[in-house]
Amino acid sequence: MKRYYIVVEPTPQLLCERAIETNTGYLLHAYEPEINAFVDSGYVDSLESLELAIKARYGFNKSVHLASSFEEAVKHFNVSPPRVINVARYDVFCIRKGDVLFHAKWDYDAEGEFFIKQFKWQLDGEPKSIDEAFEMLSNYAEKYNRWVMSRHLLREVVAYEVHPN
Repeated sequence: MKRYYIVVEPTPQLLCERAIETNTGYLLHAYEPEINAFVDSGYVDSLESLELAIKARYGFNKSVHLASSFEEAVKHFNVSPPRVINVARYDVFCIRKGDVLFHAKWDYDAEGEFFIKQFKWQLDGEPKSIDEAFEMLSNYAEKYNRWVMSRHLLREVVAYEVHPN
């Protein structure tokens, strides 16, 4: 049985559902973060039916991609620097999350000058800037063959390790 990550576009989203190919069709499993497990989400008998079911749930104007690996799914997203996946606050990127590695908040003063309000770093070393923190996150991910997700919020960024299921 082959398992697929489901990505829909435009505005790429890595859904909380995975498709498992069987001899007679596709099983859908949805990830439930509260119990940290996948649960049965339905069955379809063909690839066309799978695509129709996904479009019915997430929008008929979306294109559906079945990625056979996490690395293939990630190609639809902004990955910069290497192995750091950048997503906006409203983007869907459903994957098991690990420990928070980096968290920063910033603001602007009355003259519009940027300043950092909070800066938490959980790895070895101490970056001197947000850009340097991303480089160090990338180095960490490459060294240990891991992936890091960076979620950009309003004047805030949180980066944590992710674990492909």
